[in-house]
Amino acid sequence: MGVLLYALLCGCLPFDDSSNNMAVIYRKIQSGRFAVPKWLSIDSVNLLHDLLQVNPRRRVTVRQLVRHPWVTKGFGVPVTWHSNCQVRSLALRVHSYSQMSKISFKISIYLYY
Repeated sequence: MGVLLYALLCGCLPFDDSSNNMAVIYRKIQSGRFAVPKWLSIDSVNLLHDLLQVNPRRRVTVRQLVRHPWVTKGFGVPVTWHSNCQVRSLALRVHSYSQMSKISFKISIYLYY
């Protein structure tokens, strides 16, 4: 969502590279640094920083997003939000027998009800 909002507000991508060098682009993404145009409001810059956090645990949630001052400005109350899906975590283990190593990772799945 952060990349989309940045593109809509700025007219370009936050982690772009003129040479289209993917290694440079990945380094920019991992660093989490991006240019902030002068025309952006302080609230929009704060929201972009919250959305483009490299660490997912520090990234803004949907509940926090709908209560952010940039989103609620002019409304006086937070936007009502209700989702029809529930996020659950599913732990998976992948075994690489060729390298004799075990890799564990966690993914999120959406269950619709």
